[in-house]
Amino acid sequence: MEANKVLIHRGLCGISLRMQCLSIGMTYSIISTAAIFMASMMLHNPISFVDLAVAKTGHKHRNISANETSDDDESATDELELVTTRLIKEVGQNGIEMLIGGFATLIVSVLLIQGIRQNKTSLMFPWVIETIISTVGSFLIFLIRVASPASISVFKSFLVVFYFAISTYFILSVYSLYMIIKIQKKSVTHFLDQEFQGGEGSYYRPLEDGQEQMPPFREKKVPMHDHEDFGRENVLYAKM
Repeated sequence: MEANKVLIHRGLCGISLRMQCLSIGMTYSIISTAAIFMASMMLHNPISFVDLAVAKTGHKHRNISANETSDDDESATDELELVTTRLIKEVGQNGIEMLIGGFATLIVSVLLIQGIRQNKTSLMFPWVIETIISTVGSFLIFLIRVASPASISVFKSFLVVFYFAISTYFILSVYSLYMIIKIQKKSVTHFLDQEFQGGEGSYYRPLEDGQEQMPPFREKKVPMHDHEDFGRENVLYAKM
């Protein structure tokens, strides 16, 4: 049963699930826009994002006069330049990864908002797939860092676990709304197929011979009075 796949029926604090998913889409859009801006800054001026405290050499410095030269000092300077260059390249790589991830998240978030507004499940599903992939990838990286000798602090671990919990709840919320809209569309389609087959239990009846047929038109509103509904007794109104 597809109904069993709907895990969340209401949003937080009693708000509708639809409104909550719209808020999720807008939140991810804002975060991804900020990530794109940060990645652009990292690519434009990477030296400002380099942690100079990490740029250390393995040489011991000694005091020399201004007229003296030292091969050790020259080699230490070269090593410092190599370390700084390596750190700048790492910042550039991180910026490219953040830029790609930011654009991907922004695109699927905009599709999610449009899918919710237009009740199109095909526009909602890419957000679910992209968010699952990014969340699982981030979780694997977190496990690798925890297993490494340079472990992270308890506070950072708590923040990361909280982030994964919130992300999982958001994914379940959007997936539940996706399934609800999908079930509603399937129910309407099944109802129309059953009604227009005619037969026992069906309210659909074909036009009688000689009865005037109305020209095809697009209904803009449901008639509320008998004179408005004259000649349209065979029209079935359904909101898709």
